[in-house]
Amino acid sequence: MRRKAVTLLLLVCAIVSPLAHAAATTRGQQLTVEDLACRGNDTVSCTFILGQVYLSPGDPVDEEEIQNAKLRLSVLRNFSSVSIYLEKGSERGKARVIVEVVERSPINTESTFGLLAFSPDIYQLTGFRLTHTNLFGTGKLFDARASEYWRVAGERHEARDTTARISYIDPHLADSKRTFMALGAGWLDTETGRNDTGNEFRRRQLGLDVTFGRRLWDFSYFSMGYQYRPVRELFSRQREEDGHFVIQNRLRSGVLIYSFGWNTEDDPYFPTHGSVLNSVVIAAGGESENWNTVIRKTWSWGRTSMSAQIATKTRRSFTLARPIAPTDSFGGIQRGRWYASINTEITAHTEEGGDIRRYWVESGVLLETKKLGIVRFYVFKNTESGQ
Repeated sequence: MRRKAVTLLLLVCAIVSPLAHAAATTRGQQLTVEDLACRGNDTVSCTFILGQVYLSPGDPVDEEEIQNAKLRLSVLRNFSSVSIYLEKGSERGKARVIVEVVERSPINTESTFGLLAFSPDIYQLTGFRLTHTNLFGTGKLFDARASEYWRVAGERHEARDTTARISYIDPHLADSKRTFMALGAGWLDTETGRNDTGNEFRRRQLGLDVTFGRRLWDFSYFSMGYQYRPVRELFSRQREEDGHFVIQNRLRSGVLIYSFGWNTEDDPYFPTHGSVLNSVVIAAGGESENWNTVIRKTWSWGRTSMSAQIATKTRRSFTLARPIAPTDSFGGIQRGRWYASINTEITAHTEEGGDIRRYWVESGVLLETKKLGIVRFYVFKNTESGQ
């Protein structure tokens, strides 16, 4: 019996001793990245994948950066799942960082249909988007989108809007982890007839642009671009805060576009947590032609998520969303959400210097389907106060 007990004790020591030694080594010695590797990528290059991981051979293993890299990769439309883990290196104190992915189709489509009620008029919005997320197998993007907005019923407020844009984006210029570039061309044709406050707006524009940017820290970026406008037509009649009108009828032929932002949301279409900031300034000759800032924060409680958003100085919105279970119906729903939002915005100023504020409720459904890609349907009803 004593011999069996001694044998059992020696066996336990043989198992526990290496584990304890490894744990002590881990506590006493910082692991070093020996190399990084990809698994599961059939069409997406490993260089593109590792471009989202801000670690290099010889760096200390940083668990926080590994989690950040997983988030950066997860929000890309290139992959349906991402995991990052460590494997034993060639010697003690070294580890291999493995990024394992499950690829999805590089071709993504989006469709939008909305009905908007601006009493007593009703407007319709339709939009379509096509994106290829893996040009040349290197993660370069091609994006094309178009939308049309017009009045379908009523006679009070004339309004229409047509937009189209194509873009080419290199997210890792010259294989840099931090530098990116974008080329684009966009068309805008919008008109709002004179409303009850006397405001009126018309604009036709063709813009050709190039942008260079740099990723900062974990989730931030800064970019600067130039837009040339071979077609530019503008007439704007807007009442200012003091009650007087300002008329503009000239657009600059070229402008600089500055942008700064961060994004820690866990999903671009179905976020459950995280924050977004995006600030864009369009300027030339030391003057600001236009600027816009959006700040958004998303939380979740159980299956319900809520987002609060502030845009520039005038717009506020709160959105509640609930998930939709996958089903084979309606083109094969992979995931979806019902949502409803409450919004307010200052839209104009009165002759006395007061504000006209618009309130509206938007409710709809956002789906990701196997056959049609991202599909969005919604209805929109507004009212105004302060007139």
